[in-house]
Amino acid sequence: MTFVGDMPVVNLLSRSALYDFLFPYQYMNRAAHVVYDPSLFSARLDKMIEGIDPRRPLFLAVHFELPHWPYSWRDSKTHEIPASGHLIDRSPPSYQAAVNRTDQQFHQLIDSLQRNGRLNNAIVVVLSDHGENFSLYATPSKPASPEHALILPPYMMHGVNVVDEKQTNVVLAVRTFGSALPDSRKFDAHLTSLVDIAPTVLDLLQIPADAMSTTGCAISAQGSACQNGRVVFIESGFYVDAMFNNTIFDEKAVAAEARQYYEIDETGRLVMKSEFMEELIGKKQRAAISGNWILAYLPFEGRKQFLFGDIRNSLYWNAELDTAWRDNPEAINIFQSFCKTYAADSKDVADFCMRHG
Repeated sequence: MTFVGDMPVVNLLSRSALYDFLFPYQYMNRAAHVVYDPSLFSARLDKMIEGIDPRRPLFLAVHFELPHWPYSWRDSKTHEIPASGHLIDRSPPSYQAAVNRTDQQFHQLIDSLQRNGRLNNAIVVVLSDHGENFSLYATPSKPASPEHALILPPYMMHGVNVVDEKQTNVVLAVRTFGSALPDSRKFDAHLTSLVDIAPTVLDLLQIPADAMSTTGCAISAQGSACQNGRVVFIESGFYVDAMFNNTIFDEKAVAAEARQYYEIDETGRLVMKSEFMEELIGKKQRAAISGNWILAYLPFEGRKQFLFGDIRNSLYWNAELDTAWRDNPEAINIFQSFCKTYAADSKDVADFCMRHG
């Protein structure tokens, strides 16, 4: 449908109400990037906020998706990229432009909330679901013992390499406005997970955590388990070989390979075929992180590999053949947590835990 939307007549209609009627699944849909207009999206969002009765509570979830492949939108070719910034040496111009335009959208959202009195008593959470890396700008981890080097997954895109911090290190920020915070609390920078969002909001609202079935912890609670020796877990997403076969991302090749895993169900939804579930779950990378250290299972290119890594220094040990990593004082805690969480999911992980437990 994205390509259907890139036609002269359709483009002329893309800013009108008629477009919403004719193409409801493309109107203001970021996936239809050739006609997606971030200004129109922000304007409609602002109008929606203005139209809500200010006496009623507001729970608002907004997704800004421009910093996602293909990093383009209706007017992206004319968007000016900032002359400076921390992304210049880390990403291509198209990504820099997407991040900058998203920053403008976020500014417009906060401004709208402010103008409509919604920040007089509010909790705002900003997060990203994943990071992003680019092969031309990547710095892969190096083996501490070259003779025991592993075949690492690509340091590119997202969801394909749990060892790549640029893919897994995400934004998670919480700020209270006005009278939302009844007492004085500080949010320190420490290892957290996206599963902490719900318990954190509950804590700020002074609602008992057992009111919801949550697996995270409140990062606003001082001295909690979130801050002392915590282990968090990450897994890879679904990916196919065609994503890595070409220097330039070939979306047709990726779609051609991926389509075997999907089908249209009786409701008209695109779903994954059940017969592939076990296979794809078995291919998932799994990792446990604590502080600056990571223990990961990397099934890649037919190899079943285990890695213990120093994240800050981009250094790793082959967890099967190197023994030095076991002398790390944090290794036991990570190893035990890793095995407790993943041994039941994977026979390869269970066998690894038996060999080194």
